[in-house]
Amino acid sequence: MSEAGDRLRRLAERADGPAGKAAAGAGAEALRDAMKRKLGQRGHPRGTPTPSAPGTPPARISGALEGSVTASAATGGGGVWRAHSGPHGIVYAAIQNYGGVAGRHHASHLPPRPYQALDSDRGAVSRAAADAFHHAMGV
Repeated sequence: MSEAGDRLRRLAERADGPAGKAAAGAGAEALRDAMKRKLGQRGHPRGTPTPSAPGTPPARISGALEGSVTASAATGGGGVWRAHSGPHGIVYAAIQNYGGVAGRHHASHLPPRPYQALDSDRGAVSRAAADAFHHAMGV
């Protein structure tokens, strides 16, 4: 094979391998940071009404939800890499994000208070992933 062909093959291997892994990991970390930032915007004491309007992130009481948000390490290979961000071990995480019925005899309705993957985060997540990819590729 030609020198140019060899160089292209090495670039493709880096893109499928370490650069793709770096991009997935950096994207997950940027999304984790965005979720934590949203969850830390406001707070209120236990037993008081939430200052968060429906459609805005939930207000912190204990900080447990914010503290549970993590980013996984990137896994995969062969050009397909995955990494995940989100809360772990908090039973009320989903109902805060999506809303729903809760409480004794399902008597309470909680409106959605989204803190995960909003459109405003996509640019920062994409930039973080692209920057990590370019850095790993040496460009």
